[in-house]
Amino acid sequence: QSPSVLDATCTEDADCPVGNPVVRGNGIKTGKCVMFNNTHSTCEIYGWCPVENNTLPRKPLLAEAENFTLFIKNTVHFTKFNFSKCNTLQTNDPTYFKSCTYDPFFNPSCPVFRVRDMVEAAGETFGDLALLGGSIGVRIEWDCDLDHPAAQCQPQYSFSLQDRRYNFRTASYYWDSQRRLFRNLLKLYGIRFDISVHGQAGKFSIIPAAVSFGTGIAFFGAATVVCDLVLLYLDAKADFYWKEKFEEVRMGPLNSYKFNDNRQQRGGEGPSWCLGWRESCTTISASVRQQGVPEGALLETCPSSMCIHPPPTECGSTPCGEGAALQHVPCCCVSSVTGFPVVGDSSFGAAQPW
Repeated sequence: QSPSVLDATCTEDADCPVGNPVVRGNGIKTGKCVMFNNTHSTCEIYGWCPVENNTLPRKPLLAEAENFTLFIKNTVHFTKFNFSKCNTLQTNDPTYFKSCTYDPFFNPSCPVFRVRDMVEAAGETFGDLALLGGSIGVRIEWDCDLDHPAAQCQPQYSFSLQDRRYNFRTASYYWDSQRRLFRNLLKLYGIRFDISVHGQAGKFSIIPAAVSFGTGIAFFGAATVVCDLVLLYLDAKADFYWKEKFEEVRMGPLNSYKFNDNRQQRGGEGPSWCLGWRESCTTISASVRQQGVPEGALLETCPSSMCIHPPPTECGSTPCGEGAALQHVPCCCVSSVTGFPVVGDSSFGAAQPW
């Protein structure tokens, strides 16, 4: 065993137990300590001779291998849409792939890659990887919109460096004329390409679109509620927002409105007792219609059962009765259409809405 292996150094046979493997060595100890050279003694091993030599050349042995090409043929199939696509150009020219080289803009359908271009795309130089080997990852990604023509579904290629050292061993065995077993061990350094394929495809469908649209609408509705809660209860200016969002209504004196012949609105304070009136009359007074009272605010005569008892001072002592509006008698009634309190008005000859 080589003296560079620490577990193989010895001074006597006791340092080499029979049957023990040499740690980081190349065989099993025979139990003998032998002279390796004039200065070192090592354990004798049972193994293939000579032992492996780690001496490496200082430059790549096959420098022109950078001009080798790699043909990558890939086909994807999306079973849900029953769609298949190949990354090669469908052509009847048998010499096309012998002369073309991949280019993402000019030849995207020619998957013939030069080794040097792939190594440089991964951020390394061919000379460094060719000496001690390395591993390059090739990623083929399909992203297809099946609403467009199939010709627009093209793969995208990307390259990445996975390891700066790569080697493997291989051996061949044979017998010589004296029936002795021999072995040729080769330790090979090179560049390894690991290819991975990823793909996705999509196509418009009304059902997922409707579900997404409904989800978005529901989200906006929930967002409105959340914003209101934050502004009403958590914001520093919650009082201001509360006043702007809500309007407080309090019971008090009712403003009365009268309408002139041009149907323009004018106001004044009316009696507070008109607030309590909620019943409607049944017979529309034809004379009021002739006074130019706006449509929807016509006075309706009401039976005496609808009057306030006792009548307030503003209404006088005469109770409302059939045709009271025609007799210029103030009557405390309410329009059935607008809900306005009305009272007889001698200036118009008929009752008008307050």
